[in-house]
Amino acid sequence: MKHLVSLALVAGLATSCTSRNFSHWPAAHGPGSGGAPSIYRWTYARTGYDGGPQPSGLRLLWSFNEEYAEFLSSPVVADGRLYGTYTVHDISGQFGTVFCLDAATGKLLWKAQEVDGESLKGILSSPVLSEDRKSVLIGSGMEFDDRGGVYLLCIEAATGKVRWSRHVPNNHILGAAAVHGDMVVVGAGAVERNDHAEIEHAGFVMAVRISDGRELWRMPVVDPESSPAFGPDGTLYIASGLPLENKPGTGAAVYALRTETDHELEAQRLGRVIWKTPTPLGMVSPITLADNLVIVGGGRNYWGFSVLDGQYGRPLEGAVVALDRQTGHVRWKIKTPDSVWAPIAAGGGRAICSAGGHNEYSIADPPKGELLAVELRSGRVLWRQKISKGTPVLAGPVLTDSRVYVLAADEMLAVLDANSGQLIEEHRLSSHDRPAVEQMCVAGPLLVGGHLYVATQAGGLRCYAGSAQAPGSAEASCGPGAPR
Repeated sequence: MKHLVSLALVAGLATSCTSRNFSHWPAAHGPGSGGAPSIYRWTYARTGYDGGPQPSGLRLLWSFNEEYAEFLSSPVVADGRLYGTYTVHDISGQFGTVFCLDAATGKLLWKAQEVDGESLKGILSSPVLSEDRKSVLIGSGMEFDDRGGVYLLCIEAATGKVRWSRHVPNNHILGAAAVHGDMVVVGAGAVERNDHAEIEHAGFVMAVRISDGRELWRMPVVDPESSPAFGPDGTLYIASGLPLENKPGTGAAVYALRTETDHELEAQRLGRVIWKTPTPLGMVSPITLADNLVIVGGGRNYWGFSVLDGQYGRPLEGAVVALDRQTGHVRWKIKTPDSVWAPIAAGGGRAICSAGGHNEYSIADPPKGELLAVELRSGRVLWRQKISKGTPVLAGPVLTDSRVYVLAADEMLAVLDANSGQLIEEHRLSSHDRPAVEQMCVAGPLLVGGHLYVATQAGGLRCYAGSAQAPGSAEASCGPGAPR
């Protein structure tokens, strides 16, 4: 993928693909169902919701910020603590920080800024916890640096001490990791250059043992920058992004993979790929699992930096594709007015998609950002709603039984009715002294314990509460705006 931003082919059966025990795998069937802080966005349905109260009439409880900090990844909350990241840009480069706060007060508990004596590079990947909640797992390094600096990190959750690091010298890690047991899996994506030179290191998927940092296996995949997901049977799903220039058939696919070591697969005479399904565009959104579907989004340009130039004049275009989890066959697909790279939240028979990865627009090329609700069974669009007058929506939404909480690229926080798309309330988060001029709000909110945690590019990390609404209860809509 560019800058810090830059049919099914069945290779085997998806059943009985691993001998590991996945009996305690959290279900991913709807908002708040069996989630955990070891999963990005709380469940593989990517709802960003723990099943607790659904606040309305939002009011600020606390905020955390540092000078020149940009908060580009979603936090994770567990055991009264919040783990997050920020990036600072200066003339010498991009520098990242992983930090821990008291989730109730926003008080800083620790921060980690170095690995092996070197400053961390900028961070886009969101943190997840190990299943025992003792380790924070995250990719550091948004962009290949000639001096290195891209790592998969394992950090002690209690102290902020780096336990181990795996160096990724020629690629970058943008998506959040997937965790199961003592294994963490990430995608290391390609770094496209502005001069359109041929990409030498196209990318790979890597599995590492959490307890000691030992690499378990890796597999070449073109630009796997989506966050992977584990199915209930142990299958790993991940998407492939931008096709390599002048190399037809590369990139633009979804994979189902076995996760045993190479030695274990050889002993069973099995390949790693269960199925591979080509897609019409490069797929970069985190993998969403719901109703026996694998759902992923993508497009021709990626979060905030138009790739019109890199894609040689082809029009802006996005897509959401849903595939059968066992076979990889396409169940439905829809076109969107712009790229869908943010997490797609699924639950209640619907998927909520944030469309709009293009923030370099003009009068002749107006913004195309919107939120879509799609019926899981058929792919039929249920409603569409523009946020902040069509500002691009680059962050994944929170989906509850009755509400959608979403952050537009210009730092407008909106609450919608999940059934109708009607706008209930809006809150402008950017300040006059530091407006969101770059419109790079890319971190999805998180709703845990009735508190809404929101990371913004310019406005810091904030915690909101409101009048608690019990899950599933009805509440009259009180705000302006109706979906078109």
